[in-house]
Amino acid sequence: MELENYNIRTMKKKTIMMAAMAACVATLLISCLPVFDSMEQMRIVNRTIDTILIGSAKYNNIDSVKWLLECWGVKYDSTWTRTDIMGMFEVGNNNLIPHDSMGCYGETTLFGQNKDHKGYFFIIKQENAKNYSWKEICRYKLYDTLVVTREMLEPENIVEYRGNQNR
Repeated sequence: MELENYNIRTMKKKTIMMAAMAACVATLLISCLPVFDSMEQMRIVNRTIDTILIGSAKYNNIDSVKWLLECWGVKYDSTWTRTDIMGMFEVGNNNLIPHDSMGCYGETTLFGQNKDHKGYFFIIKQENAKNYSWKEICRYKLYDTLVVTREMLEPENIVEYRGNQNR
């Protein structure tokens, strides 16, 4: 009987402690985090004659590219661009942005909450992605850099890429 009372008291204590912890966690979540976060889609229109790949980064360094933009309006294809063991691109259809097409990306993902931040897009021609390794593209600067600010996106969250006129 004594053991049974002990187990009941122990279970009550555990239940009360778990409820208190759940209340603390709920209070933290409600007070610190927004209920939901909206993310605007930004679009980059390819106004060159080339089919391109566009990598996005928060820093002005091509090695900081984590994502390639997807082509807006293309039927979903499960093949994604990646590099093989030799560092050569295996280009997926989702990431190819032909002439007069748009690549899309989440504005919040690029800029975060910093209003003054710039975003960087690294544009690689499909031809270079097929013929050169990632290391060669970086070493020989076979890419163009497009610096984007929030102001450039107004009013419709669209930026036009016309290529580097000096190349």
